[in-house]
Amino acid sequence: MAPMDMVIFFLEISVMLFIALLCGHVMRNLHFPAVLGELFGGIILGPTVFGWLSPSTYRWLFPASGTISEGRDALIQICILFFLFIAGLQINLKLVRNSGIHIAWASLMGMLLPFTLDCGMIVMFPNMWGGILRAKHFFSRCSWEQRCQYQLSRLLLELSWT
Repeated sequence: MAPMDMVIFFLEISVMLFIALLCGHVMRNLHFPAVLGELFGGIILGPTVFGWLSPSTYRWLFPASGTISEGRDALIQICILFFLFIAGLQINLKLVRNSGIHIAWASLMGMLLPFTLDCGMIVMFPNMWGGILRAKHFFSRCSWEQRCQYQLSRLLLELSWT
């Protein structure tokens, strides 16, 4: 990674952390879980708000491809793994034993249903995505589902439902 790429990488991570902490703090003061503020911060920094208000700055700070993007994606995956480890440390096994079948059913459907629907869409509408894009969409959707599971876990931990 070139020196300027490192600067941009650390700047984007700093901006993401700052906005996430700020929005999380605001939501906590409003008596909502901080994770909702962090999600809102992601919307603010994403293409919906920041990308619309300043497209050139958005593309500079959050490039869609290249070493900065790869570094960001790798860091996100590592952070998700750490979070899942911490969530696993906080699971109440007595509660899991008592509600095991319901938890297993909800988890299975939360992963299997969207996965099956994606496969069905690709098979039923093959011309909608062509060649490599079809597989790229499928794996992108799997990554999105993984991040949704992460956010749901964060929300449940903050609400002390585990």
